[in-house]
Amino acid sequence: PYTTLFRSASLDAFTDRAQVSAYAEASVRWALQAGLLTGVGDGRLAPRSGATRAQLAVLLQRFAGLK
Repeated sequence: PYTTLFRSASLDAFTDRAQVSAYAEASVRWALQAGLLTGVGDGRLAPRSGATRAQLAVLLQRFAGLK
């Protein structure tokens, strides 16, 4: 089940998917599959940008709601 999560999440929907570092790709795929990350709009993930306090608050709220 754990590896299936990584394979099923796709970065293809994001125009800046090539900016996701190789070491972080599996974690980003997991976060997308889990619904923790949804992108910043305009088809971008912005993996090299810092997160705002508001973005982090939403991520933590979503994480707390995982079952």
